Amino acid sequence: MTKTLYIKKYKIMNDLLSQIKGLMFSKKIKVPLIFVFKKDVKLLFHSAFCPKFDIVFLDKNKRTVYTEEVRKMKIIKPKNYYRYVIEAAPGFIKQNRIRKKTKINF
Repeated sequence: MTKTLYIKKYKIMNDLLSQIKGLMFSKKIKVPLIFVFKKDVKLLFHSAFCPKFDIVFLDKNKRTVYTEEVRKMKIIKPKNYYRYVIEAAPGFIKQNRIRKKTKINF
C-alpha cells in the first residue's frame, strides 16, 4: 500500500506569471507552492534567485514521479511527465518520507 500525505496549508500557482516567478526572490518559504498545469507537461525548472528548497513532481493522480532537494543554482530536469509540482522548504521530502508513487493530496 502506498502512503498518502495531506497538505493543509499551501499556495496554488496556476497562472503563467505566478508559475514563472515561483520562489524567485523569496527569502523564506512560508507554505509550499503548488503549481497546477492543465495537462501533463515536462518543463524545466530552475533555482536561480531562489532559496534552498525541495521540489516534488506529481502525475495527474497526484502520485510522486520525481523529487529533488535543491541546494544550489541549477536546472531541474524531471525525466517523467507531470501535472503538479510542489516547491517546499528544505527538509519537506525527508520529513514527510516522500518516495516515488507517494500520493499527495491538497
